[in-house]
Amino acid sequence: MASNYPGSLDSFDTIASDKKTSDSVGGRTHRDMHNDLGDAIEAVQAELGTTPSGSYATVKARFEAIEGSTLPQVDAKGDLIVGTADNTYDNLGVGTNDTVLLAASGETKGVKWAQVPTAGIADDAVTAAKIAADAVGSAEIAANAVGSSELADNAVDTAAIADGAVTAAKLAVQPGNLLSDNAASIETDASGWAANTGSPTVARSTAQARHGSASLLVTATGNGTMSAIIPSGTANYVPVTVGETYTAVASFYGGVTSRSVYVAVLWYTSGGSFIVQTNADAITSGTGSWVESRVTAVAPATAAYARMTVVMSSAATSDTFYIDRVGLWRGNGGQWAMPGEPIRGLTDAPLGNLLSLNQATGTDAEGATTGFTALYSTLASATSPTPAQGSRSLEVTATTTSYAGFNLGGDQSYGTIPVTGGDIYTFRAKVYSAAATDGVTPIIYWWTSAGNVAASTASTVGTEVALAASWKDLAITVAAPSNAAYASFRVRADASHASAIVWNADALSFHRGAAGVWQAPGVPIPGQSRIAVNNAVDLSGTGSPEGVVTAAPGSTWLQTDATTDVKGWIRWIKATGTGNTGWQVGPEADAGWRDISSLLNTGVAKSASSGAAALCRTGDVVQVHFNVTISAGSVTQLTSGALPTGFRPSSKVPIGIVGVSTASSADASLGTTAALGYYAQASPIRLTASAPNPGTVTWTASWITDDAWPASLPGSAA
Repeated sequence: MASNYPGSLDSFDTIASDKKTSDSVGGRTHRDMHNDLGDAIEAVQAELGTTPSGSYATVKARFEAIEGSTLPQVDAKGDLIVGTADNTYDNLGVGTNDTVLLAASGETKGVKWAQVPTAGIADDAVTAAKIAADAVGSAEIAANAVGSSELADNAVDTAAIADGAVTAAKLAVQPGNLLSDNAASIETDASGWAANTGSPTVARSTAQARHGSASLLVTATGNGTMSAIIPSGTANYVPVTVGETYTAVASFYGGVTSRSVYVAVLWYTSGGSFIVQTNADAITSGTGSWVESRVTAVAPATAAYARMTVVMSSAATSDTFYIDRVGLWRGNGGQWAMPGEPIRGLTDAPLGNLLSLNQATGTDAEGATTGFTALYSTLASATSPTPAQGSRSLEVTATTTSYAGFNLGGDQSYGTIPVTGGDIYTFRAKVYSAAATDGVTPIIYWWTSAGNVAASTASTVGTEVALAASWKDLAITVAAPSNAAYASFRVRADASHASAIVWNADALSFHRGAAGVWQAPGVPIPGQSRIAVNNAVDLSGTGSPEGVVTAAPGSTWLQTDATTDVKGWIRWIKATGTGNTGWQVGPEADAGWRDISSLLNTGVAKSASSGAAALCRTGDVVQVHFNVTISAGSVTQLTSGALPTGFRPSSKVPIGIVGVSTASSADASLGTTAALGYYAQASPIRLTASAPNPGTVTWTASWITDDAWPASLPGSAA
């Protein structure tokens, strides 16, 4: 019998005592039974081997070792038995959550629990679909691990940035006001401020506000000086650069009694050690109006941070003060703005409009005539008429009949606005009068660095514009004289006018380049242009320039509202003249193909197969294409009348036939009855034969037009 170990058990019959050796038992002879036992023993030996596995002398010894727990054991959930050498084993404890078992030849046990290294992940193995939402946060990304090269174009959009994730401190160049939103304008709570000298109470209040709906209420708890301050700690301070200029501002409102108030800047080292405090000049806070305190200073040596404080002197117990519109920004001058917005009106780093904010806005910024000086007039800040921009304009009331107006940036004896000799500059202003119709003229005066009138050109006088009951534009574009270092301006009425005329000025600008649309200081001027030696400029605006815009030959006009061009804009070129006519569309103007089947004559229709009646215009080139069927032999005109204005050729254009699928092969042309005819501008498109047979006419032609660009397009888009 076959003997197997350990897949099944053998069964051996017992030989009774009365059996002889020659007797069979269970069908097996005595000899067979001895052989069966030998087979079984051999099977056991083959399974166990000649020596036990490992370092034990016998199988029994090994079994005893196992029973005595001398081999590696599983001690806890997740433990593994691992080989450490030939026939040698050890226990490997379970790893931490979210780790995997990795081969590690440097480890004693040859394996370890760890995160999968980057090198162990095949390229493109991990896709967005395999990453759970919010699975990868900032804690999972090493510092500087993700740079611009690791981000696909447009990979990070607004929706991918958490609210408040990008703070001013995280921007390489911080724009505008460097304070936090809640320190600049106390709209949320008073956490951006802390009590300081005199231990006053600080709280958010809606009783007064200069910006938004709330301000910081500071209440004295005793007599003497009191102050509020940005909370301590460099995390709350503003990083600064040694040697740079900074401006600090704060607005005060006295709740009970007028007191002496001021804003101040405290400077700190990189380690947070105090260096020095810079105070603004003290001013008096009113009890019914807001006043602004400001100080400009240069960050001292070793300064790394700045911190703001607002101070109220000689306060009495229970005195209250409201603080709002607090700011700290780079540069000199400027108008307060919320963090993240540009500071307008900086005087040491002007951008765009070179005038002060109050000058540029026609007194909006201060509600006063600061920056303007009267010329035979009295000046005022007025809310009527409706300003050209903002809420106020400069009102000029003549006091004599001679040259009533105003000066700015100096006057006829000095200039204060820096310029560069040879650069192009534009001065613009809007003027208005409800009743007067006198002319108003702008003048630029040029000055040398020594303060003298520039010898090469003392002044530039602009074109006079008549006053009217609507805002009119004044403008001068000119190159500054080569020796000019400063400029000043004068805007004046005629030399002879009624003694009491009243007129207004608003939206004033002085900026580099030609043309340009008015903007307040600190904002780029859109539409600025180069200026050629013949005074040609690049302009832009709405509507056609023909008959409207005056410019030198070679000038361009970008019409931004074009509805007769497939791109939505048209570039015009001033081809001739120095006035406001002579404008032609540029070669890129494209009306697109237009279906003019509505212009076909009676008895003419687009063919059933590939029928067409269309025209287009690109630049000054017009193309037409017809594939039409004539239903009656008496039809001699393809169109019922002349082509629309804007698509006609010059007086006559020779036209040839492409094909006529009739037996007579009648010629077709534009105009007369000649086989190769001419198309006069007022003519319809005619067939040359007086009575062609019915059939299909296929005809394509093109010509140059000297028509102005069409004000509207015929038919419909083909």
